[in-house]
Amino acid sequence: LKILSRTKDKRLIYSILGITGEQLRDSKLITDDVNKFLERGQLEKALYLVKLSKGNSGSGMDSIIRYHLIELNSPKEALSLYLWRRKNAISFTKFSHTIFFDGMAKQPELLSKSMGKSLFNIVERLLEDKEEDDLEVKGVSLIEFNSMMNGLANCEDPSFALQLFKKLNDRIPALKNCRSAKYDPVTLSCLFKAISHIKEKSMFINAFNNTMNSLSGVKIDSQLCYQIAKTLGSQKFDKMITREALSVIEKYFDVYA
Repeated sequence: LKILSRTKDKRLIYSILGITGEQLRDSKLITDDVNKFLERGQLEKALYLVKLSKGNSGSGMDSIIRYHLIELNSPKEALSLYLWRRKNAISFTKFSHTIFFDGMAKQPELLSKSMGKSLFNIVERLLEDKEEDDLEVKGVSLIEFNSMMNGLANCEDPSFALQLFKKLNDRIPALKNCRSAKYDPVTLSCLFKAISHIKEKSMFINAFNNTMNSLSGVKIDSQLCYQIAKTLGSQKFDKMITREALSVIEKYFDVYA
């Protein structure tokens, strides 16, 4: 790879990477080759191929970021790659942000507050980008929104997920699709996940009750029920929280203790 960084001989570069110039014009072939490099653990080659192919490497870049998040559990490196991608105008696919935020949500350790702030900054920029065209705001899909919520909910600071959910009620044009479809059980599961990280008792009760009030009109599925129970179980109950928990269970699930 040192040779690749020093030479401008395209034939030598293609030979080392095992590709042809024609392949660089085919995004599917690029993605296939990137995935092969990743399967062999050849991250440098995969990234170099993406750099070489520029505008045809969106899916390949998705694969590299997913690899860092899912295989390596390296959120800092994934964030660096995301920012590098944006800076160098490497194309984004319709799946790019879902892959990025869902990967953040799957990290085994909670993301730091600084990482959460970086992710929230990305979210805010995405929402702004969706609103740049005054004639038509395409908007964020509910799937994209839920992936953002999921990633932010895996942060030790729950305020970022709570702020994003609040934006639904602030009539932000970029979130019009989420309002028209309304949020779903996945959205609320992510919100309860974030709330489980609140350590201060009164703040927890307030956030939990407010979110329970958002259940109206939303079909409660088994995953949402599980997350609600897990959120309650995340707290060291005193008598006050125990009463609140039992009240919630009785009200919404017809279970009486």
